[in-house]
Amino acid sequence: MKYVLDILMDFDLCEKLFYITTNNAFNIDTIIKHLFDSILDKTSVPYDMKNQHISCFGHVINLMISVFLKNLKDLADNRDKWNNDVM
Repeated sequence: MKYVLDILMDFDLCEKLFYITTNNAFNIDTIIKHLFDSILDKTSVPYDMKNQHISCFGHVINLMISVFLKNLKDLADNRDKWNNDVM
């Protein structure tokens, strides 16, 4: 995070940073919060974590499809097991 902050400061980009898009990982939320807090401390530019941090829609769709496919596989495995038990 230090390097990102240094780059934003060096190129005077803190005031131009409107949104950050990331995946849904909890540790990313923590890093972004620290980044926003650090920018506020150094530049007095306020950020709103709720409105300026956007989850990547593609990542959310990928997670949902992964769960769906896993459940389909589990359902098929259970069906095959049930059919073998009946026979």
